Amino acid sequence: VVRSASPGAMVARKGLLIKEYRPYLEAFTKYVTALEKFMAQGFDVIRLNPVLGKGLSIPANRDKVLQQSEKEGIHPNISSLSMINLNEAMESLHDLQKEFRLLLGRFFTEAELDTLDKQEASLFGHVWNLWYFLAFQPNRVTPSATQVFNGQVADTLKNLRRSVERKLKEVLSEQEGVTFSVVRESIKWDGEPTLCILIDGTEALSVYKARDHVLEAVRQALPRSEGNELRHYVQAFHWHYLTVIPLVRGRLLAPTAWHIFLLVLQSDESAGGLKWWNYALKQIPTGTLKQLGLRSWELPALEVAATLDARTVELYSLVGHLRDLLSLPELDELGTEMAQNHIAAISEKVSEALQAAVEAIIGLLRVLKDAEQRGRERYPNLELLQDGLSELFDDLLPTSDYEPGDTVSMANIPEWATRLEKVREYSTGLFLLWATDILAQAHP
Repeated sequence: VVRSASPGAMVARKGLLIKEYRPYLEAFTKYVTALEKFMAQGFDVIRLNPVLGKGLSIPANRDKVLQQSEKEGIHPNISSLSMINLNEAMESLHDLQKEFRLLLGRFFTEAELDTLDKQEASLFGHVWNLWYFLAFQPNRVTPSATQVFNGQVADTLKNLRRSVERKLKEVLSEQEGVTFSVVRESIKWDGEPTLCILIDGTEALSVYKARDHVLEAVRQALPRSEGNELRHYVQAFHWHYLTVIPLVRGRLLAPTAWHIFLLVLQSDESAGGLKWWNYALKQIPTGTLKQLGLRSWELPALEVAATLDARTVELYSLVGHLRDLLSLPELDELGTEMAQNHIAAISEKVSEALQAAVEAIIGLLRVLKDAEQRGRERYPNLELLQDGLSELFDDLLPTSDYEPGDTVSMANIPEWATRLEKVREYSTGLFLLWATDILAQAHP
């Protein structure tokens, strides 16, 4: 007897299949869409460039050709658009490879998948190098084009890196006890290429203070360029982000780094014009840590302070978000309902984050008490830390009479958010002072 599955079972099975395949299909669709756009625009570039390459150096003559081509449906900036979609295809390749591994990786060995990923990355790299020169320099005739163009792109990237190194050396020459290094390998952060700089030193506070100098050095070394310059496209392709990783005595205090979109840094008149969220430390992806071969200090007493620092940042982010929501212009009925629901959801998270921050303070106070019993002379910053935690606790609470379980009035949010911004900075300072004392004891 053959029994057919019930309609309910079939629906459930179909739902499971959709759930399992959807991430891969979404990644595949994004990749194919970008690639199709590039191919379509590529044909237009090939149609247009033989005409543009025939000695049309006079702007007026070029403009006439571009105007005529626009009438025929070819965008005047078709070369730039094709580069954008080629970049998009290459960026989406990482997500496609990741989802393929999750869905179908069990049918292949790790070595086979690694080899395929490297071959695809290498192939796209060669295509990118060739396409740039074909798209923007159509009148150029180059024997051994692949070798020549690959070398020119590599030299451009090398010069960009040297420019950063020179400016860092210049800006950081007065920063005693701090060293830096620009990672020469191609580093990825969740699949996105990033310019990676390591800061190292013996004093935690000095290392973290050097951040602003590094940001300013990079901004000066890599001014934002316009047009079709090779430098502009190479930088945009190889370095979407700037990642600055602070190390103390060669290791991470916590697996976090400053990770900033490079165009945002370049758009500011000075690195100091960045917003607070640009300065927020972000968790370094496991793959990036592995690629860099970095290790963290595994000291329980240090981890307690790192937890407090993370919890205060989380609390400030949530309360700051509430402050932004409350400052929205007047909404219609539907918008008001949606905003109120969102505020209610965020408020619940605020209560949880506040409790976690309070518990972190209590945990660190216990650690400091144990340190005091071992001898104050061993921890030069101990008294400062104890006083600082007491002050931090007062500013952490929404109101002076706040009790656990109390509802925070929305009217108090703006003022609380302002205080929490100082708390966030203060907790990082206390964390760094404690790190200095702990590491001096663990590795004198």
